[in-house]
Amino acid sequence: MKGSTTLILENKPRLYFLSWNPEIPAIILGIHKGWMNYIENYGFTSPIPSPDFKTDFDKEIGFDGVFKKVNEDEDFIHYAVELPNMEIQTDKICHHCNGSGENSFLPESKCPACHGTGKEYILDWTKIKKISASFGTLLNELNSSQYISPPAPFQLMEINTSTKILWGQISIPLCDWLWSQAQTQDELPEIVKAMKIAYCRMWKIFGESPGNEHHYKMNLKKSGGFIVDCPGIDGEMAPDNWNSLRAGIGFGFGCYDLDDITQVVLLVALAALHDLAVADIG
Repeated sequence: MKGSTTLILENKPRLYFLSWNPEIPAIILGIHKGWMNYIENYGFTSPIPSPDFKTDFDKEIGFDGVFKKVNEDEDFIHYAVELPNMEIQTDKICHHCNGSGENSFLPESKCPACHGTGKEYILDWTKIKKISASFGTLLNELNSSQYISPPAPFQLMEINTSTKILWGQISIPLCDWLWSQAQTQDELPEIVKAMKIAYCRMWKIFGESPGNEHHYKMNLKKSGGFIVDCPGIDGEMAPDNWNSLRAGIGFGFGCYDLDDITQVVLLVALAALHDLAVADIG
């Protein structure tokens, strides 16, 4: 499950990256143009999982084309996957407020379960499942590709996803950057903010619940490791082995028993982490 340790032990040229756009909000997947040419000549390592999986790199990729091409630079094509609002209002009476729309615990405030509408909300998992599955397929292909991109810049992290699981590797340069940040601060608030935006976009009622506020965290440790948490997961995203953390080597990380929402929120955290690191080390 931990994948190749190559990135942990040596630097690799950047083949792809994740970035975060809070305005849309969307995760941006940047893919090296050379990989596109490689795929056109040699095809995918694994068979395309479904006819619904789009491979029109000039327009859209993923299940039902959830990754939309937005722009490109000299080396990378950028695809945006917009986070969906999963909440759908029904015609049924909200059982939390009995249709009044009022918060029985906080007078003069709205019922948090129905946003004050008095109607029950349900979750539509259709698009988020396609987003999660698309990440799993694309990241597996990118991580297993035999294509080698030009030497600079370096790949800062490799990420893998599967059903209920997210795992990957942190590179030596990124580990060193995390260690340097941990000497002056014990958290990265920009990443906490990104996770809140993502969660509340997809499931506002749960994401904004006061009882979940303390579950959002991105803590740094002096050893260079991190602990990432968000509402809805039993564990934390953290290094595989805290005892193995040391200078001059990267580390593996992971998190398990995830649903599709929490998996995507943790991908947002990694995308925001990549943005912060790239701003400093390129």
